[in-house]
Amino acid sequence: MADNICKNFRKEECCGCGACVNICPTGALSYGRDQYGFTIPQIEESKCIYCEKCIDVCPFIQCKNGEGARIPLRTYAALNKRADEVFRSTSGGIFIVLAKEVILRGGIVVGCTMDSAFKVKHIIVSTEDDLKSLQKSKYVQSDMGYIYREVKRTLLQKKKVLFSGTPCEVAAIKRFLGNMDTTDLYLVEVVCHGVPSQEFFDDYIKNLHDVAGGLKKYTFRIKRKAENGMNWFFSYQRENGESVIKNWPEDSFNYYYMKSYSYRDGCYQCPFARERRQADITLCDYWHWEKYHETKFSPNATVSGVLVNTEKGENLFEVLKDHFQMEETKFDDIIRHNGCLQRPSPCPDGRNNVLNTWKIKGYGYLDREFRRKYKRQIWKYSVMRHVPNSVIRVLHSWRG
Repeated sequence: MADNICKNFRKEECCGCGACVNICPTGALSYGRDQYGFTIPQIEESKCIYCEKCIDVCPFIQCKNGEGARIPLRTYAALNKRADEVFRSTSGGIFIVLAKEVILRGGIVVGCTMDSAFKVKHIIVSTEDDLKSLQKSKYVQSDMGYIYREVKRTLLQKKKVLFSGTPCEVAAIKRFLGNMDTTDLYLVEVVCHGVPSQEFFDDYIKNLHDVAGGLKKYTFRIKRKAENGMNWFFSYQRENGESVIKNWPEDSFNYYYMKSYSYRDGCYQCPFARERRQADITLCDYWHWEKYHETKFSPNATVSGVLVNTEKGENLFEVLKDHFQMEETKFDDIIRHNGCLQRPSPCPDGRNNVLNTWKIKGYGYLDREFRRKYKRQIWKYSVMRHVPNSVIRVLHSWRG
């Protein structure tokens, strides 16, 4: 019997990648939202011709058993030699080097940006200067729009393309392109824990705007170390130009993100959170690299783990190796401290309660409840940002 992606739809089997919307030949499919604001396909049945292309392109359906994925050929601990590029990056500044090389070859780069209205989306850039907008992590699901169609058109013009995204987005572009010649396509995936919805983030930003007295800029991950070695997590700039920097346990959005409360249902069932990878190159934070490469990098370095998964990826990385301070490492040492290279993020018991509270009572209420419930934690981490290690050890012994 003829079918489409929306018949018997199960949100735990959807990653919101938009490949089905992009491939629909009649425009029957469009982007919709579920009750928590997560992207899902919606259909105008009168336009559907039941070609089943939407089912064939779905990475969750077609790649659930690891189809199209492979074990890395080589793994590296790596750091961009240019300090300014590392500073503008979340981790070791590897992506910007790969992207610049494709631009130099006359190609384009597809990646995730956040615009001035705090909307997260995928865009195409073709100049080195514009690459800056694609740097740093954005912990919100990206609006893919019709980017897959644009990638296909570019490849048909025999231009090189670097496509950067989460593992499910990389699997989606592979399914979308099918048997097309992808010699000029480089796929770079960023290891992902899960994604909150844009709607959830929008309400957080509105609340933060009110609390902060105006909001001009927001950064999910900022490069800064306290004297005691703490990693700062996020920052924002008020309308008056004042910058505020905090650690993630002090903030409701970042806390619920880090603790996996705000992800879409499919993230907890992710078929791409495994050792076998979909992309040519996989990038991630190399947590606790100092245990294995203590003398290779400076103590405060933010080192990337690089998984080179295909010969195409290996050839690109080999050409650029002089740009990196790097050392081959063991795959097991990277995944040991990177859970999402092994399994999906577990769904915490209170996840639906957090999202229901937000939808029913608003983000302001959710934020106030967070501050009430985690008052001691917020105070603890705010103090930890300003005190030496001797005091940190005492604070770490506290619960809450």
